Amino acid sequence: GAPPPPLSEEQDPSRRRHSLHYRHVEGGCTAGSADGPAGGCRAHRHSLHDVPSGEDQTANFYGVSHFPCCITNFPQGWPKFVASAVLTHGNAFAVASFLPLNATLPDAVGGGATLLIETSYPFAGEAVLTVSVPQGHSTTAYLRIPGWAAGASVNGQRAANGTVHAVPLGSGLATLRVRLPQPIRVERGWGVLGNVSSPPADAAVVRRGPLLFSLRPAEQRRVVRDYRRLLPYRPLAVDYEISTREAWSFALDLSDLGALRFEPLASPGWAESLPFSTSEYPFSVRVPARLLSNATWGYWRGTNITAQPPASPIDCDALPSGACGPLEQIRLVPFGSTNLRIAVFPWSH
Repeated sequence: GAPPPPLSEEQDPSRRRHSLHYRHVEGGCTAGSADGPAGGCRAHRHSLHDVPSGEDQTANFYGVSHFPCCITNFPQGWPKFVASAVLTHGNAFAVASFLPLNATLPDAVGGGATLLIETSYPFAGEAVLTVSVPQGHSTTAYLRIPGWAAGASVNGQRAANGTVHAVPLGSGLATLRVRLPQPIRVERGWGVLGNVSSPPADAAVVRRGPLLFSLRPAEQRRVVRDYRRLLPYRPLAVDYEISTREAWSFALDLSDLGALRFEPLASPGWAESLPFSTSEYPFSVRVPARLLSNATWGYWRGTNITAQPPASPIDCDALPSGACGPLEQIRLVPFGSTNLRIAVFPWSH
């Protein structure tokens, strides 16, 4: 018999979709095809024969399947990250990212060698790789050493940063101990480039290892919309407006880079099972800074959007009284531990 009519968008939220991700077909014809409307085939937006676009067909769905650009993409970063961590070529494999994983390589690589990586990276700078190669086989491990990891080593031997370090492996069990130092780094050159009438921002960011650090002001949350009229009702599926009442317009004091201090203590509720919780953090960096007045750095055109950072270096002595506050210490946490954040800062000497 004929299929039942589809549920309306009011009854089934999964029917809501963005037209970009769907081809709409009826009776075997595809909208926009050569045998489309000009050939007597009628296509319309909400046909019973809507099919996923190519993007949907090749995606792994972890949420409501008709939201390929939002819900489904949100959790795909983790499995895709892991899937790209170990690569193979010929009779060799490359470790592109040091993640806690267990992999069995293809038969063409060391006769089906296995790889175990034990690490807390990026929250720690060490990784232990255990490779088991079957009798009568061999392979080569290529380890990607990040450019920031000056002083890196593999089994105590120096491994140049910004290179791929090769380790030949014979049959049997081999252990590779990788050490990646993670010093605090300040990178300048962020923000607007400037033009003939205004200088470049030359703003600064703070990094440690692969992580970017941000100021995380306390959040104020307000529900601005819920979806009670869309059944089934999902009480947690609401739209929030997130703002803050805390100060955020700081200029970093970079007169002494040695004053930037890493603090390894995690917040009380942090756990590796949810490493990027936006209410906790694994460690932090303390940075000297001065609060700038709203006239020096505030909101953009009366909105709640932050304005571009003012051009650096900030010369507090040349600014009006009150433009720069006293020197104080601010805490920066990993970018992934924030919802509301400032990661690009003006700076002073």
